[in-house]
Amino acid sequence: STPSAPVASPSTAAPCGFGWLGISTRKRPPPNDAMSDSPLHNRKHLKQRRKQLRNAATPAEAALWKMLQKSQLMGRKFRRQHSIGPYIVDFHCPAECLIVELDGVVHDDPARHEYDDERQHFLAENGFTILRFDNEKVFEQPDMVCAAIAQHFSDP
Repeated sequence: STPSAPVASPSTAAPCGFGWLGISTRKRPPPNDAMSDSPLHNRKHLKQRRKQLRNAATPAEAALWKMLQKSQLMGRKFRRQHSIGPYIVDFHCPAECLIVELDGVVHDDPARHEYDDERQHFLAENGFTILRFDNEKVFEQPDMVCAAIAQHFSDP
């Protein structure tokens, strides 16, 4: 399957990650990675869980991270297992207000759909665009996954 349509567009949502608390109206993150001090980003009580998720990455997450790390995709910096509000996202590109999620079999569970919908709504309300890919796509069509992500960059 192909990635789902983005949930929010910059024209309809609050500026990425700052509109929720009214802290800033910037679209781009502040200099010197000050986002980590934002009440919305990387909350301290989620630090241990983020670390656990990074250390226990799925094979698909590890493969995509190899393609995204060190600003390899058109010079964009990505973070992995980054928390935004009460949620931890797989990959976050702060400069583009972009979140990339990989979906495995856990997301097929009907009980999980309500949680995923809530999470998606929260992130979209805070100005993020969310792209979702099935784990298999990372292995079967890695170039397509990277191209689909790059299509959401504001400046090529």
